[in-house]
Amino acid sequence: MNYEHKLALLEKLSEKLGDRKSITIDAIQKFLKAEKVEADIEYEEISDYLAASGVTVIGESAKITPDNPMAMYFHDIGDVEILDKEKELKIAYNMRENKRKLQNLLPILTLSIKKFLLLGVQLEKGEIGIDEFTISSFRPDDITPTEHRTDVIMKMARIEGMYRKLETFIKSSKKASVGVRTYWDKKSIILSEIREEIDAINPSLKIIETILPIFDRLYEYWKDKENKLDEFLKLAGVSREDAEKLFNLNQSKKKGGKTGKEAVSKLNKLISKLNLGEKTVSGIIKEYGKYNRVRTRIKDISLVPLPVLFKQIEQIPELVNNYESAREKLVKANVRLVVNVARNYMNQGVDFLDLIQEGNHALLRAIERFDPDKKFKVATYAIWWIRQAMIQSIAEQSQVIRLPAYLIQWARKYSRIYHELSQKLGREPTTKEISEELDVDEREVDATLRKLQSHISLDKTLGKDPNASGRTLGEIIEDEDSESPSLLATLAVLQKEIQRILSTLSPREAEVISLRFGLEDNYPRTLEEIGKKFNLSRERIRQIETRALSKLRHPSRLKVLETFLKE
Repeated sequence: MNYEHKLALLEKLSEKLGDRKSITIDAIQKFLKAEKVEADIEYEEISDYLAASGVTVIGESAKITPDNPMAMYFHDIGDVEILDKEKELKIAYNMRENKRKLQNLLPILTLSIKKFLLLGVQLEKGEIGIDEFTISSFRPDDITPTEHRTDVIMKMARIEGMYRKLETFIKSSKKASVGVRTYWDKKSIILSEIREEIDAINPSLKIIETILPIFDRLYEYWKDKENKLDEFLKLAGVSREDAEKLFNLNQSKKKGGKTGKEAVSKLNKLISKLNLGEKTVSGIIKEYGKYNRVRTRIKDISLVPLPVLFKQIEQIPELVNNYESAREKLVKANVRLVVNVARNYMNQGVDFLDLIQEGNHALLRAIERFDPDKKFKVATYAIWWIRQAMIQSIAEQSQVIRLPAYLIQWARKYSRIYHELSQKLGREPTTKEISEELDVDEREVDATLRKLQSHISLDKTLGKDPNASGRTLGEIIEDEDSESPSLLATLAVLQKEIQRILSTLSPREAEVISLRFGLEDNYPRTLEEIGKKFNLSRERIRQIETRALSKLRHPSRLKVLETFLKE
């Protein structure tokens, strides 16, 4: 059974339950028989899905006790509201809409497009992974990462071609004096084409947030110049409109001739009307000239009219907060799914809380990739991601000589069928009976069991003579937890260098970086936690962090740290 069919099956079971909050194991088995899919979907997948939806499976053996960590975790999440499908879809649409608005900011500045193209180059060089660069709603086994990466690189190449076309049009328009309306209409058409390609790529929020500081810095620079002008004009008692008139008439005066004479006459009348002194007029023209030069520079790099540009930049903090808030609601509403999946993988070599952490990361990835247009519940889509993350974690962490993930999953399925047949038959089932339930060849079951049952003691002496003074297997396996003295010395020097480099930042920037990455106590803080400490918003802390990291990337500082990477 493919993935889409599994999703449809879980949704069908959910519809069959309606408003009921319980179901028996027999009823589940009858449902699977009626659908003729008993061998195609694991019972745990259904059990996890139902538990996450707040449905109790009657007759299921209790797997937790009051004194274990799972019971404690359940107690903490027990009060979290379970969202119905309509609420989940509404939140998911809201989350997607806010991300799309953030995405639409990418082609409104030449600088932001160039930064996006530069990130595309890093993707092509392998410096950024495809999963980090883009978000896709399909699972990893639907398309290979290489195929996906190739497709995205081709789209980035098309965007670069469109941008070059846009640059050529802007340069030619200045020479040919194209009309304002024609200019913006033509530019809008090219920008729409770029937006379509960006939408098709669907860059991740992490990539978008890499570009957002460009808008932050530009807006701060603009507001700084604007505020300085307004302060000066307030002292002079002149409105910005009158200051603009004084500046423009002064510029026209310099042209000379008839136009220049008319400008002088109008300028003198305006000065007389405003009752301004010569020094005040000179100061106003000078300050407005500085402001106008900044506005002209921003206008040259903006691909949309300035009022539109600044309005969209002002919306960034709200869009980011709305996206993160919607994502957090979906995570909280589905966190019990992670717990219910994790309980099936306990006592397999990975700590329960570590399984929860792996599952939560997978849930977050699934929610970011969730497509509300398919009308599934989040749990229906996320369960595969969560299970695979936990299976992979067990495969990587639970054994010194690791078994492949598929073998661990096969062992769990074998164990379940073994116990079910034991209860049904009242005796131990034969390999043939188990192979029939698994729908595989009997010899394949025997071969797989031999792989799972091959154990070698770490205390086994190497060599043929057990009484020999040779080393044991355990003695020749590297202790990955111990650190060499040279490494410890290097880390001590590195720590001093990091402190020295941080001292070149402002005190607040240094403290934000230290808290964000846990440089003092190995406990990284979230943006929200740091914001509470400084009494600032999460968005403001993100801006400080981005500015500080940008300073730290300066070659003079980066060169020192790069030597440690080589070591």
